[in-house]
Amino acid sequence: MKSSILCAALLSPFAVADSPAPGIDELYRLDRLPFLREGVTVGSFSSYDRTGGNNDGFSGKYSFLRREKDGLVIADLKGPGVIYRIATPTPTEDPIEFYFDGEAKPRIRVPFVDLFTGKKEPFVRPLVGYGLGGFYCYLPLPFKKSCKIVVRAPQVRFYQINYALYPPSASIETFSPKPSESYLKRRKKAQDLFAAYGSDITSYTAPPGASVEIRRFSAKLKPGDKAVLFSTDRGGRIVGLHLRPAASLAAKDRALTLRAFWDGDEKPAVLCPAGDLFGYAWGKPAVRSLLFGTRGD
Repeated sequence: MKSSILCAALLSPFAVADSPAPGIDELYRLDRLPFLREGVTVGSFSSYDRTGGNNDGFSGKYSFLRREKDGLVIADLKGPGVIYRIATPTPTEDPIEFYFDGEAKPRIRVPFVDLFTGKKEPFVRPLVGYGLGGFYCYLPLPFKKSCKIVVRAPQVRFYQINYALYPPSASIETFSPKPSESYLKRRKKAQDLFAAYGSDITSYTAPPGASVEIRRFSAKLKPGDKAVLFSTDRGGRIVGLHLRPAASLAAKDRALTLRAFWDGDEKPAVLCPAGDLFGYAWGKPAVRSLLFGTRGD
């Protein structure tokens, strides 16, 4: 193995009371990802075949909950809650409507395809978009009491809607079609983060105001060699891990392994081929995303 360099970011202990409200803040507060959310129920509406067969959206038979006049109800939720993701490979020009808190008129009404094109507010890029895997929308849509989604069309095909429901005491404000300046600034943070895939995002994975340190290590390993890349007796959190050269991890036998031990444990809490940790497949780099992947070397 050629010379490798590890960069680990360590931050000092921090208060855990700080927690973003459900919704737009969660998109860029990556430092909160390790924390469990108590009392939260997650679920999904989709076009799956209820009989267990393979008619998952092909005919549209199972792609709605019920008919409502000239439309198809594809989601109906009682809050408080947040819709976090909408995805489909087959959007159309048919109108999609979002009814919040039992209102008779929709707060959002756009062509279905414009949930993903970036042409219509509030569905802005890169929180929405499309690619090889289909069309996606990650703009959170919070609701205090309820949310119903209706597509005004005779047929809907493939779709997924992912949501979370929170306890009644949760501080959730229903989506507003007239966003505040504060909301727009926070949304801009999420947009900047989503556009930063493949780069160093330590400023997002560390809590606001935290002190971040960088530790560097270099070694040349021969077959069978071991090296300690990082060690500390201080409390904190690893918020970034960079390993290079990327070619050192590229091998079909996946022989280079990475182990991580916490609090003096004899057995590793992490034990995997190093390339796997960075999204390698068949011995080659295969991923470039926000949280892990490979860029250049």
